[in-house]
Amino acid sequence: MYNNKVATIYNGDKKITIWSLALPLFIQTILSNLINTTGVTVLSGYSELFVTATSISNQILIIPRTVLDSLITGMVILSSISLGRKDRSSAASICGCGIISILSLSALTGIIIGVFAEPFVGLMNLKGETARLSTEYLRHLSPIGLPLQMMVSTFQKLLICNGNSKIIPISSITTGAFNVGLSYIVLYVIKLPMSDIHALALKTNIAWCIGLMIVILAFFKLECPFKIDFNFKILFKIAKIGIPAGMCLISYNISSTITTSFLADLGDTAVNTKIYINNIVGYVPLIIYSLAQANAIIMGRHRGAGKFNDMKTLYKQNVLLGVTVNGTLSLICFLLQKPLILIFTNDKQILAMASIIMLIDIPLQIFRSINHISENSLNPNGDIKATLIISVIGAWTFSVLLGYVLCVSFGLGLIGLWIGSACNEIFNATAYLFRWRSNKWQKTKI
Repeated sequence: MYNNKVATIYNGDKKITIWSLALPLFIQTILSNLINTTGVTVLSGYSELFVTATSISNQILIIPRTVLDSLITGMVILSSISLGRKDRSSAASICGCGIISILSLSALTGIIIGVFAEPFVGLMNLKGETARLSTEYLRHLSPIGLPLQMMVSTFQKLLICNGNSKIIPISSITTGAFNVGLSYIVLYVIKLPMSDIHALALKTNIAWCIGLMIVILAFFKLECPFKIDFNFKILFKIAKIGIPAGMCLISYNISSTITTSFLADLGDTAVNTKIYINNIVGYVPLIIYSLAQANAIIMGRHRGAGKFNDMKTLYKQNVLLGVTVNGTLSLICFLLQKPLILIFTNDKQILAMASIIMLIDIPLQIFRSINHISENSLNPNGDIKATLIISVIGAWTFSVLLGYVLCVSFGLGLIGLWIGSACNEIFNATAYLFRWRSNKWQKTKI
């Protein structure tokens, strides 16, 4: 049975459970993924090159987004611990400093990527028309889109940290709906006085702007703790916690970018196969990933209050739940693989590869659930070095090195990359479980 007592915190008299936080996050994520899938379908009906170009450009932006997300992570962890200690003033200063820092850095980063779009695309080993379209899309998207997206993410996570996650699905769904709807309009209905790929970048920025307005209004209406207080001491604390925590995702995303470049030599079919399969299996971890995000907030509050036994119970039951849910959903995807792939394409080569890949994906998703829960349990405790070391070793030893050997040297292509990713998840999960059982995370200082 699930023990709801250890999964409950309080904001004054307001009772907040892990489910009240996780459910809106899940709704937001599942509907956002559905909208993204619809967006891929819209693009694939217009041009397979547009699918590749926009996906590769977004892959490039994942790395700077992850670096900036690390600061958001640090800000949320420190805010959550401060709220657990009932220190609202400290939480307000942390939020103010974090917002100013993230906005400034994301704007600067977006401009740099826009100016140097061509060499960034060149790193992905793309050629010809695909490279040209990717460069144009990235050049027009990055300078405005990156700071807009990071601000949306910042305010969303601060709302969650304060126990107000109900607005998150509204902002994400609105953003996604405008994104897809405008995609259809600029490609099929209205011809704008610009290239189609430029129009796609423009409509994405408009959609993010709408999403940002929604979360900012909610943040101040709900009176979340905030004051403008840029302080290098606070920024250092945010970076000290957030950057090592974010390096886990940075390492993962850099390795993903490199492994995607392995596929470029195999042609657009291999790249599109990965895109289509990810649009299917990407739904599998959403329930547990949402639970893991909510788990991090509860863990941070418990850590601030010194409730270590509650943390142990919460971790154990969430890991067991994660394995059960992800295992079941990935098995269902495998059994329904053909009708699911046919939503995107009837290419026989893609259908054949999908059968094998989605079988490999079952253990991958099972162990990924353990990783999501573990990372979102260890990081709020300040045990960040352990998660960093484990994730870096796993990503580069298995996803990159083993993936390259299997994909290129053994000629397994995308199947080889999936095996490498599965081995990465298995290694990380095993190491995290040992780390948690050692209880060393209780001795970390924040």
